[in-house]
Amino acid sequence: QSGVLVQCRPVICSDVSGAHRNIMPQNLHLLSNHLNHSVKFKKSDDDCPIFNLQRHDSPDASGSEYISVLDDFARAAEGKSKDMPVGPEYSASVLSSAFELLSTLETGYRHSEDPECRKNAILSWIRDTVAKDVDRDVNNANAKNDKYAAVFAALTGIDISKASSIAMKNEAPRLSLLIANTDPQKRNDLCNQLEHWEDANSSKFVPNNLLRIYYLLSGNLTVEEFLYRNR
Repeated sequence: QSGVLVQCRPVICSDVSGAHRNIMPQNLHLLSNHLNHSVKFKKSDDDCPIFNLQRHDSPDASGSEYISVLDDFARAAEGKSKDMPVGPEYSASVLSSAFELLSTLETGYRHSEDPECRKNAILSWIRDTVAKDVDRDVNNANAKNDKYAAVFAALTGIDISKASSIAMKNEAPRLSLLIANTDPQKRNDLCNQLEHWEDANSSKFVPNNLLRIYYLLSGNLTVEEFLYRNR
């Protein structure tokens, strides 16, 4: 807020028993990183100095330095998360991803005035962030011989090439080409196909995950919103 990246030091738990003991290393990494990047600030010579992270919009700050701070915080947050219990590991992963997103946004903003640059940077960050979850869901779907679920899982991770490849490997070449097709007209064609199935009352004969793929590719998120609300 107001150009300040971090105002307060990371909280260190007073209770170091049980799972809290495993959270300590991560918090110490964050605190150490905070101290390394802090600068001394005094309103006057008589004031007690305050150590804060430098404002990214201050005259003495450069874009590369600000991005470097964000990257360091992302690495510090990731820290020893692999050795933590499931809960703290998830929290550390989210915190690390948050700093990575800030770095991604800042990098895209400073290196190009094109709005598409920031959009592509965010899409890349999303793909990287959910990659492990996508691989897990794809593997689970493959284990159940559900090719459409595997394709859908890849699409949810914004990995078009993976989704197209999965469809091709599972002998669904038309679906593979449909996924890989970037023609804007594709959405209209898919919407028409979905309407045709509805009018002919034949949607019930189409595999559920294939329907979800068609709706997703057409840009219609009604089905996903319904499933999310009623999960």
